[in-house]
Amino acid sequence: MKCSKCEEDKDSVEFSPSKQSKSGKTSWCKECKRKTMREHHRIKSQDPEYRRGKSQASIVRSRRNKKIIDKYQECGCIICDEKETHALVFHHVDPRKKEIAVSSSVLRALHKTLAEIKKCVVLCRNCHAKVHAGILDISAHPSVIQVLEAERDTQ
Repeated sequence: MKCSKCEEDKDSVEFSPSKQSKSGKTSWCKECKRKTMREHHRIKSQDPEYRRGKSQASIVRSRRNKKIIDKYQECGCIICDEKETHALVFHHVDPRKKEIAVSSSVLRALHKTLAEIKKCVVLCRNCHAKVHAGILDISAHPSVIQVLEAERDTQ
């Protein structure tokens, strides 16, 4: 048999079995397949997300959703104008309507992430902690009122 990769004539035992081909053997010899798989693994192993076992589709979805989340955070904290995205969080205006945390929704479908973002306002971590501690009241803030009105309109 002739390997379609290296184009060398080899004995049929040098080819793996295959149910899809007419000959019952793969078109690449075992050696070529091994070299190709090692090279593929070497390249992919340098990608940290691949090393964590994520599929290519989930990596693409995660990166896309993260960019969209960052875009919503560009305006900064509604209280103190903090703009560093690493310091910002999405605060659910009505915690009873929270289905998922926006930060953990990067692997979910885009429409679910966007639906969850619409229930939130952007706060920095400090202001967020103050809201949950009862030190800071944001119920009369225009952004909070806008989110509540938008939720009322969709019901």
